Amino acid sequence: MSDDNDVQSLPQNDIKLKTFFVYELIDPRNNSVFYVGKGQGRREYDHVSGDMAAKGKRILDIEKAGYDVERVIIGRYDTDSEAFAVETALIKWVYGLDNLTNIVSGKYHSFVRSNYQKTKAEYLPITGIDREKALNIHTGNYTEELRRRITDNNIYEKLEVINQYLFSELPSQVKVSEPNINIPQDPHILITGFSDSVSIVLKLRLSGKLCTLAFLPLSGSHPDRLRFEEKMKFVFGQDLAVNSGNIFNSAYLLVQNGDGGIDTTVHSNLPCILKKLEKAINQVQ
Repeated sequence: MSDDNDVQSLPQNDIKLKTFFVYELIDPRNNSVFYVGKGQGRREYDHVSGDMAAKGKRILDIEKAGYDVERVIIGRYDTDSEAFAVETALIKWVYGLDNLTNIVSGKYHSFVRSNYQKTKAEYLPITGIDREKALNIHTGNYTEELRRRITDNNIYEKLEVINQYLFSELPSQVKVSEPNINIPQDPHILITGFSDSVSIVLKLRLSGKLCTLAFLPLSGSHPDRLRFEEKMKFVFGQDLAVNSGNIFNSAYLLVQNGDGGIDTTVHSNLPCILKKLEKAINQVQ
């Protein structure tokens, strides 16, 4: 039989904090959440009033009113993936992106129902949530290795996140296609509607990490290719050689490094992708 002395003799070990967490920035004037994030360390204190994005302006407004932003960690998790999942659910379903200063709805947000449906009480079926999404990767063109990389590196999901971000940020006349993984080794999104001769393709490497942007003719027809080549030479010079080959080899790459190599952008750096895309569109309009 144990007594209090036995309990007191047990080692008193601290329970370590889980590494990853989800936090909210809260306006103390009305207790409203205006930003949801995830991180580790002291990530919640990285947001300041210095930048002029919506979040920075909100922080500045709070400080000018004589208050401090409430920075609240709402949960801790063992893995980065767990924290991402909670962050996305809060942004997309609980609060709604339009009610926050976040730029995007979170990682893999296409698999989380929108707050808009909850607000309107209209729960429409969503592919990927209520029904399976059929991906055409079972053709003879795909080897087992290609199928594995498409699945393991979440290629379709990452392209869908980029697609939804660009769709929300670009002018309405610019069209952003659904992710296309039908061409082996060339998963991509096609951007059109800004030119009568040129389109832009955003390709995600099969590593799932890097994107490249390239100009393409609107179609493979001879007249469209001629108009495309004329436009490319008008913009980039008459000595430009447009190579023949598959859909991507026939394109003139948008951005090159100083050594002439292909410029790449990390798939998760959505503002950078948008900036490069807008620059490319302006070049050929």
